[in-house]
Amino acid sequence: MRGGHEDGHTVRWPFVPKWVHHLTLSQRVRLMFGVGAAVVIIVGLIASIVIRVTTDALSQAVAVVRADQQTVGAMKDALSTENAGVQGFLITGDASYLDRFSGGHESFIAAAAQLSGSDASRSDRDAATRVSGLESEFRRLAQQEIDLSRNGFPGAAALHWQTDGQQAEQALRSQLDAIVAAKQQQLQDLLDGAHQHEVVTRFIFAPIVGLTAAVGILFAFLASRSITVRIERLDEAIERIERGDFNVQLAEHRHDELGRLAHSIQNMARALEVETRERDQLLAERVRANERISALYDVARTVNQSLDPDEVLRLALARLQAHTQMRACVALLRDPESGRFKIVLTDGLDEETAAEISGLIEEEEAQQFVAGVLQREGLTRIDLSMLPIETQPFRVAFAVPLRAKGNDLGVLILATPELLSVGEEEEQLIEGLAKQIGTALEHARLYSQSRQLAVTEERQRLARDLHDSVTQSLFSMSMMAQALPSLIERNAGRAVERATRLSDLARGALAEMRMLILELRPAALREMGLVDALERYVPGFSSREDMDATFCVEGLQRRLPHEQEDALFRVLQEALSNVARHAQAGHVSVVLQFEPQSASLIVTDDGVGLPDHMPSGGFGMISMRERLERLGGSLSVEPVDGHGCRLIAQVPVPPATTSISA
Repeated sequence: MRGGHEDGHTVRWPFVPKWVHHLTLSQRVRLMFGVGAAVVIIVGLIASIVIRVTTDALSQAVAVVRADQQTVGAMKDALSTENAGVQGFLITGDASYLDRFSGGHESFIAAAAQLSGSDASRSDRDAATRVSGLESEFRRLAQQEIDLSRNGFPGAAALHWQTDGQQAEQALRSQLDAIVAAKQQQLQDLLDGAHQHEVVTRFIFAPIVGLTAAVGILFAFLASRSITVRIERLDEAIERIERGDFNVQLAEHRHDELGRLAHSIQNMARALEVETRERDQLLAERVRANERISALYDVARTVNQSLDPDEVLRLALARLQAHTQMRACVALLRDPESGRFKIVLTDGLDEETAAEISGLIEEEEAQQFVAGVLQREGLTRIDLSMLPIETQPFRVAFAVPLRAKGNDLGVLILATPELLSVGEEEEQLIEGLAKQIGTALEHARLYSQSRQLAVTEERQRLARDLHDSVTQSLFSMSMMAQALPSLIERNAGRAVERATRLSDLARGALAEMRMLILELRPAALREMGLVDALERYVPGFSSREDMDATFCVEGLQRRLPHEQEDALFRVLQEALSNVARHAQAGHVSVVLQFEPQSASLIVTDDGVGLPDHMPSGGFGMISMRERLERLGGSLSVEPVDGHGCRLIAQVPVPPATTSISA
């Protein structure tokens, strides 16, 4: 049961001075031990004093009793001396015995005087008076017998002394024994009194010691309780903080260690609350940022699945609606020739509303409004109630421009029935998604242009190749065939040479045509395989470029996966093209090398070699390297003996399972 009260700060006790509560915890502990030690010392001193007084009194009484006993013993000795002196004189008549008799009497008188001294008790003085009277009677009888002996009757004197003297001596000794017995009884009484004092002392001081111990235990309990109650509060506060409850109120004084600790814990809780709030805000911002990034990535990944502008818009609008609250979309793109905006896609609108909006956009005022949207940054709010068409349930729309690389591509108009305005984060997300859509549209447009340009360039290249090679060969063959009949008649030997030359031109033209077919028809490569394709392509190159070109196969010949065969074939095309344009070579060798885990294409020429400062590579080198790296392969170019160069293209391939004869 608690003997104090709580004031909200600590446990207080009414009988403890107020100044104690202002001490620190260590000072309170030291004070508690100091008070306990002082109480123990005081009780010990009191007990020591009582015991010392009792012991001194007992020692003094014992000394007195022992002194009295010694005095009585001296008196007995003196009596014996007197008796011996009387008997010796009566028996021998020697007067020297009378000196002993007198000396014994003097010793007895001195002992009796000591027994009845000023410090003696009344009983001791009475006892001394009695024995002195008996000794006087003993001396009187002895003097009578001495006088009788001197008068000539020693025998009668001796006989009388044997009876009367012995009786007197015995009476005196009985009295002395009584004194000794009284002294012994007095000593026993003193010992009994000392024992009683000891019992009383124990009876008195045992409760005092017990009370002192109880008070010490009580103070220890109060002090520990005062500490444990505050520690329990601190522990409870720490548990609440660990659970995330930072609303901790610890109204503690700062005058001791626990008070300062409580103040520090409360400050820590406030700091943690602020940090947690900031962390939650930062986490929420990061979550929203991650959602925006995920949305941007999702849209970017989705729109990059196609290079068709209409498909890009369809996919993009679907993902945009999935990541925003917009439920209807209208996409307008600018016609590069007329500069007018046309609706290319609508989503979330019924057919009637979509048709009305299409007609509305054709009006000049709508065209100017859309053009104005492209001149502004961010979202443009559109009040749909101002339009001359029914747009329910949509009341507000938002227009965002579509741009890419500084080009104004068009405008997206978004609407939702739930919102009349959008927040900053929603606006940033829509703008980011619009940029992704604009980039994808620009990519699709550039891809379409590049395809058209590539087709045009390929047609021009084929036209040049046909004109420079096959057409020239066919023209020469035609001229030789026309002249051959007349030449046979004039010069048969020369006609045979021309026929042989005509056959060579035909084979060269056939090789060049096969090479062009391989370039135009990748499926042909898959049908005949890489080795057969190279066996046809290299002679065609030699014939077209008028350059000595050889081809050989090393290792276990086998078919490779289509991706690896196509990559090596395209690398060979680019490599031989570079040799023809830049190497100024007279000979080029092509080696297809099969290894257990890889296949390598080695192209070596005897041309001018590599330049001193070789650039990182043009489009052709970059294209070859990227094509090989996509398959996990590599491309390297190195000089050959100071002139010429060697190109090595390597790709990993599955292990060989079957062999194919060349």
